Amino acid sequence: MQLSIIKILTLLALISGCGFQPIYKTNLQDDNIKYENKLAAVSISVKRKRLHQKLKHNLTKVLNPNEISVEKEYVINIDIRKTISSTLIRPTGSSGRNKVTLIADYSLRRISDNEIIANGQTTAKDDFDVEEKRFANYIAQEEIALNLTRLIAQNIRDSLINDLFNEEKQSSESFE
Repeated sequence: MQLSIIKILTLLALISGCGFQPIYKTNLQDDNIKYENKLAAVSISVKRKRLHQKLKHNLTKVLNPNEISVEKEYVINIDIRKTISSTLIRPTGSSGRNKVTLIADYSLRRISDNEIIANGQTTAKDDFDVEEKRFANYIAQEEIALNLTRLIAQNIRDSLINDLFNEEKQSSESFE
């Protein structure tokens, strides 16, 4: 039994060191560095409201987590709308649970020629129990909205990766 385990381990060691490389493998590390630099080259433009500034902060953290210093090639304009709706009505007619929805519209422009590369919309939702104290409801609503900006930032980042990939693909096809 021990002899067969030794044979298997020896065989695995020999196979792993044979120099096998897939023929169609792309260099993922180079692609990751390229897209990391592309995302770092996006300048963020938002309004001067608290929710917009929080989104800008969260988006900066997800677009350029390593704080790479590159020349800005793109600018993204973002506008956020916040809605609050009741999801549960109490027998007294008052709201028992409210839903906070953030809707972010964005457009990505290339700085060199001011051409719109992409635009889109993303949504994030959460809800909370309505308390008797108005201030507690206000704080809950504001905290949820600020937390939802993290989800919006991540959704925009994911969309931008796709948009920048498609833009690069189209530009490389036009040169061929």
